[in-house]
Amino acid sequence: PFYYIIRADEGKSDSPAPEIVNNMDKFLVTDYNFWGAYDIWKDLYVGVFRANQVLDNVPGIAMEETMKQRILGEAKFLRGLFYYNLAILWGNVPLMLKTSQPQDLPPTSTEAEVWAQIEKDLSEAALSLPLSYGSADLGRATKGAANALLAKALMQQHKYTEALIPLEWLVEGEGSNVYDLMPDYRDNFLVTSENNMESVFEWQFELNPSENHDD
Repeated sequence: PFYYIIRADEGKSDSPAPEIVNNMDKFLVTDYNFWGAYDIWKDLYVGVFRANQVLDNVPGIAMEETMKQRILGEAKFLRGLFYYNLAILWGNVPLMLKTSQPQDLPPTSTEAEVWAQIEKDLSEAALSLPLSYGSADLGRATKGAANALLAKALMQQHKYTEALIPLEWLVEGEGSNVYDLMPDYRDNFLVTSENNMESVFEWQFELNPSENHDD
């Protein structure tokens, strides 16, 4: 939240810690080893590592082919999501496409190489992911999630014409049967209307019974 919401117009930090105010709020990078940045970097690469494990090992498993392709599509979507966040926060980062080993010393890749891989992962994910899931699998990546994130990745690179293809799929093509605007914008922020028709990719959390959820 600090690197996205607090840096955006809808939030600000009242933290008394100058390292948080500078590095996370005011775009003043005064500490290149700042713990907040380190934690995000580490967590994103843990995600990349796990996605790579799936992509390296699942193809060799004897299993139902549709399920196999869905799992591979989910892993590609997640790797694309992790690298999307790495790209917009750091730009040229190490591009690791195989399960990492302790002795690895990956070189930094160019921003163009990172964005190209994000586009590739999300394009391939969109081909093998389903339109939607049943209630037991809410929160899994869908074809719509892959297309939406692909459009964001393209627009980050100012490839607006190319971004029209996945965006048109969402609002005019097959995705138009799944997604639409809610009657009330507030519905997107209520616990009672989660996973609604505006939700393209939504993390699932358990309710804390000790909290008040009436508001």
